[in-house]
Amino acid sequence: MNTTLKKSLEQESTDELFFYFRHDGAYNFEKKIIAGKLLKERGFDRQILQEEKQLCIEELQADLKEGETPGLLFKKSQQEVFRKLLSWLVMFLLFMSIEIVVNVTQAEKDWESMGIVFAIGLSLLAYSFFFYKKHINKLMHEGAKNNELLRLRLSYIQKEWDF
Repeated sequence: MNTTLKKSLEQESTDELFFYFRHDGAYNFEKKIIAGKLLKERGFDRQILQEEKQLCIEELQADLKEGETPGLLFKKSQQEVFRKLLSWLVMFLLFMSIEIVVNVTQAEKDWESMGIVFAIGLSLLAYSFFFYKKHINKLMHEGAKNNELLRLRLSYIQKEWDF
């Protein structure tokens, strides 16, 4: 436990501690754990503490269930990689269309610059397509690490908050 954080939170009012402890979906986890322990020590209403603890546990379990659902993590990873590929393709088409418009409107045709833009864009698209599986595997590995973190947080909540 972070002792400097605990000392700084001990100086906070009960309302501020409850603000840190309250379930809101996005939070500093360590601050939330310490605030819950301090609220219990200060004799805060156990029913409210238990309700907030239950909300936090339910959210973590829902995230874990979603992350461990077969195929869902793979599908999310595929969608994210596909969105990146699509954005690369849109940028490539945008730059090529700008280059074509500029090249058509100029009196002197500069095919070298258009060829360079085409080659760079095509190489970036090819890179994205060739490493498609690698990017998906990387995202799936990150998802598995996130699930481990969620399990650790869930066990930490159940161990630290005994109310």
